[in-house]
Amino acid sequence: MQDPQLSKALTLATMLGITVEELARGLGLSGSPVEPMIPNSEDPPIALGSMNLSAPRQGVIRLEMRKDFSAKAAQDIVSIVSTDSLP
Repeated sequence: MQDPQLSKALTLATMLGITVEELARGLGLSGSPVEPMIPNSEDPPIALGSMNLSAPRQGVIRLEMRKDFSAKAAQDIVSIVSTDSLP
């Protein structure tokens, strides 16, 4: 893809198992915001406003966060975590 932002959006949507349109709605960029469907797992979902840290394998820390953000804040978070380094 020629457009890096579109390529990132497509990659993120694919990782989440949703369409780019659903991603845009979920971020509040188009239509009415919706929360993407998250498949049920054995673990109960984390409560809104909470964070969870776990170590799925050595040298890797998984951060799960469930919080409502503005579209701008969500975009900033995605841009930060997609680089795997903090500014």
